[in-house]
Amino acid sequence: MRMLPILTLMMHTVPKGIEASMYALITASITISVNWGGDLMGSIVAMYLRIDANNMDNFKTGLYYKLFTFVISMAFIPLLPTNQEVMELK
Repeated sequence: MRMLPILTLMMHTVPKGIEASMYALITASITISVNWGGDLMGSIVAMYLRIDANNMDNFKTGLYYKLFTFVISMAFIPLLPTNQEVMELK
């Protein structure tokens, strides 16, 4: 369900004839980022901050890092096209 808004937006913006290729690209990107990229980045950050089961001294710093990256990603939301811009592309 979390992909539904992205796929709906893609259906309206992608030129006719390459919908399947774009669908494959977007689903592959989301799968890699959710299933593989998040775990890898979390492990790298935990290793860099020396967070493990026996040492949680930098856990608060790790949470601040996660919050910071979330805020940065939310800053990109205004770059998404509006409904009116999508309809003008048709």
